Amino acid sequence: MSANKTARLTALEELKRRIEKGQPPTKQPTKLPLKKIEIIEEVFQHRAGGTLGTIDGRKHVKTLESALKHNQGNPLAPILIYWVGDAWACIDGHHRYEAYKAMAWKDNIPVKVFEGSIYDAFAKAGDANVKDKRPMSDKDKSQYAWELVNLTKENGERVYSKSQIAKMSNRSTSLVGRMIHVLATLRETYAEPPLERWTHAQRWYEQGPGNGEDVDYRAIMEGKAQRLADKLRTHFKQQLTADPVITFMALEKYSPELVGQLKTLLKEETDREAEDGDMEYGF
Repeated sequence: MSANKTARLTALEELKRRIEKGQPPTKQPTKLPLKKIEIIEEVFQHRAGGTLGTIDGRKHVKTLESALKHNQGNPLAPILIYWVGDAWACIDGHHRYEAYKAMAWKDNIPVKVFEGSIYDAFAKAGDANVKDKRPMSDKDKSQYAWELVNLTKENGERVYSKSQIAKMSNRSTSLVGRMIHVLATLRETYAEPPLERWTHAQRWYEQGPGNGEDVDYRAIMEGKAQRLADKLRTHFKQQLTADPVITFMALEKYSPELVGQLKTLLKEETDREAEDGDMEYGF
């Protein structure tokens, strides 16, 4: 991954090339089997942790499962889909998709086709998350705005204006303006500035890189963490999340030292998020 592109924008570029190599759809469906809908969370899911990576996300899916159980066989609202050259991809409705999957839904499910450019689809996915019944956190909204600021055409121009980004991400125009300024300054000052996360880029802008933090090493850590998460999900499925208290007790029995370290890390992350929120709103 280029140091000058976020992982999401790199994935977006790869998907754009896939679309360019593909063929137009033969028809625009209003219903599809679940297996015919592709999930591309690395592009179209803007929430931190993805669809099932947080307790709130899993609770939301459980709520939708309950709705399906008591809905007399009727499906949920249509999933918004987009043609990616060789398949239909979900751009809004990831939790509904997971609820259908958990219920082993056999019937075709209602879908609605989104028409527009890949950039418009990317933005629509973020806009849907911002306004969804389970909205993104302020931190996720700011990260989404940062990714839109980084999103450029082949000629280097931003795809969306400052006011458009502010409206799409539900962030202030002043914050988006600051992001644009920080991005331009970092690119002028450093050969490979850290642009993956807004919070990280903001610290480099304010404090410089002299904090001993290695950007490539962070990327390696993210990769290792993702692989470990995938192994846990494959082996334990939803066992770890079904009862957080039991999971916590099991971790304490496995390694009290690990639990102590996790408590410290969680406190540091909570304090950091509070500081970021203060900076964002000018407190």
